[in-house]
Amino acid sequence: MGRAADRLNLTPSAVSHGLGRLRRLLNDPLFPRTPKGVVPTARATELAAPIAEVLARVRSVMATAAPFDPATAMRRFAIGAPTVSQP
Repeated sequence: MGRAADRLNLTPSAVSHGLGRLRRLLNDPLFPRTPKGVVPTARATELAAPIAEVLARVRSVMATAAPFDPATAMRRFAIGAPTVSQP
């Protein structure tokens, strides 16, 4: 999970929990551990192309969004911080 987590900029715990949810949702182990390491199941391999297509579409939509410019932003942001007590 460590290398996958690094590539996704997530913690290994987050990747493990996400993979667990996918396994339950799809009723498939997806990436079981073997003596040769983690390998995709037939179902995981079958899902790879359609998921890559969906992600490409999402990237395309996101690329058309205007970048955030704080100098012209009209939104209101509230920043909160807890009070720290002194002993």
